Amino acid sequence: MAQRLARRLCPKCRRADVATPAEMKLFGMDLPEGQTAPTVYRPVGCNECSNTGYRGRVAIQQVMGVNDAIESLIAKGANSLELTAAATENGMTSLRDDGWHKVLAGITSAEEVLRVTA
Repeated sequence: MAQRLARRLCPKCRRADVATPAEMKLFGMDLPEGQTAPTVYRPVGCNECSNTGYRGRVAIQQVMGVNDAIESLIAKGANSLELTAAATENGMTSLRDDGWHKVLAGITSAEEVLRVTA
């Protein structure tokens, strides 16, 4: 398990915006032609959040379950790329993916996820 704490957007002053092509690329998301970019939220700042745009924290998590295939790779001394590929095939969500889901839900910002997962 891996976990990072990201700042939570202030619900009073967060501002809706459209994800930029650069953000989409950084999160490994392709935007099919003719489709609009998803809505994300940006920090603004108000009296409630001391003009930071953030208030509180949220956990971004990655959990890798160990099944027989992964156990076999570990026993063989597989490198981290092989283990990551096998874990992803078995449903593991990366820190960035979990962060992106929280960005789309309006919980945190793309900038914050990139900051804590770099």
